[in-house]
Amino acid sequence: DFPQTFGNLISVDGIQNKAMLVRFENKSLLYDNLLTLDTSNPQAAYIGNSNMFKNSPPIDFAETDLGYIVSQNKFFLKIPQGQITVDAKRGQVFLLKGTQLEELSSINSGMNKFFTDHLSFKILKYFPSVDVDNHFNGLGIHGVYDSKFDRVIITKLDYIPLRSDVNYDKILNQYYIETIVGGSVIKTEVFLSDANYFCNKSWTLSYHLNTKSWVSYHSYLPNFYIGENNFFYSGKNIGTAEAWKHLTNIQLYNSFYGQTEPYIIEYPLSYQYQDEIVQNIKDYTKAYKYNMPSSAFEYNTKIETNNRYFNKAILYNGQQSSGLLELVAKPLNNMNAYMQYPIFNANSKTILYTKSDNFYQYNTFWALQVSSQEPLFSTPCTSLSDDKVINISNMDYVNRSFKKSPLRAKELKIRHILDNSSDVHLVSQFLTTTSQISYL
Repeated sequence: DFPQTFGNLISVDGIQNKAMLVRFENKSLLYDNLLTLDTSNPQAAYIGNSNMFKNSPPIDFAETDLGYIVSQNKFFLKIPQGQITVDAKRGQVFLLKGTQLEELSSINSGMNKFFTDHLSFKILKYFPSVDVDNHFNGLGIHGVYDSKFDRVIITKLDYIPLRSDVNYDKILNQYYIETIVGGSVIKTEVFLSDANYFCNKSWTLSYHLNTKSWVSYHSYLPNFYIGENNFFYSGKNIGTAEAWKHLTNIQLYNSFYGQTEPYIIEYPLSYQYQDEIVQNIKDYTKAYKYNMPSSAFEYNTKIETNNRYFNKAILYNGQQSSGLLELVAKPLNNMNAYMQYPIFNANSKTILYTKSDNFYQYNTFWALQVSSQEPLFSTPCTSLSDDKVINISNMDYVNRSFKKSPLRAKELKIRHILDNSSDVHLVSQFLTTTSQISYL
């Protein structure tokens, strides 16, 4: 018997040294942990009791008023370094190493605020009785260990309703809306995947165990994972489950489930003392394409190309934005084509980039926001992995012959995007800017 203050029993899992980790909503206990004792003979002696819940008291990781290392989801990932468990309610991710704990979501990780804000399930605010521990059917937390790159990938599936007339039937586990037809109330089932009724608040993140850092968001939001040696599967529960094999085709990078997804990298820049005006971007990035071997006796080869690069860029600070810049390689030996740029589109501006001395370079950007007091970005309803999209209503892409306000600030972010191809491997190493001090 366990005290009711522990909350519901979530899971019982066997870990190393024949120990049993018992996870509740508000506490975790470690039973039957066997301690090793060095002896003079080659074999080690074990101290403890291997009978579950017998005699020896459990190890209690912490006794707190708010709870610590607890869980509301069955997600429990066993990896060579230990076990990964998640406390969605408190926004914490833990790596359990025997009787030792490492909080991967601590303030030092740089992701503390994100997990505090987005690890708890937002749908519970609208439907408190919904099951948020069933990722195969659309809500929950799950993940996989990528043994090839020594990283943990965690996906949280979560939604919020976009309309106040969306209801939830706990018995049928269905979402529905009610309409009146001929004096009768008709219930129509709606689904979490329907963007007309639900906003997707899901995300996928990866943690690199070697660098001990959260390294990337990922665009895929699967309903299940299957781990294998040096690759893994992810899949979506759409009618019949659809699986995608990761890390096996070196000719494909930002492609999942047969679709090209955006590859995005963002550089934060900081200047000291005074505001500076950004004039030019120099990016040291190498673009590779791989050739598949023609026979079993050849190795995969790669070549560095000069005509492939990110196809979009956004420069912004707290109050200014360049808007969406579409990047096109400079036409060679064609002055007439060169003079046509920049091209002002309805929702973007097309500019040229060049490559010289291994640097990709571009300029021809300035602040295009209509008002510095309006948001420059909005949060999409596709997923939280795609954290921001340009607020189109606050951008003015009309051609200007004067009053081109430069981008000036102590802090600037440069966002590079590749979303028109998936057969090129971009290796970004560093980025520099040409700037001058702003005296305004």
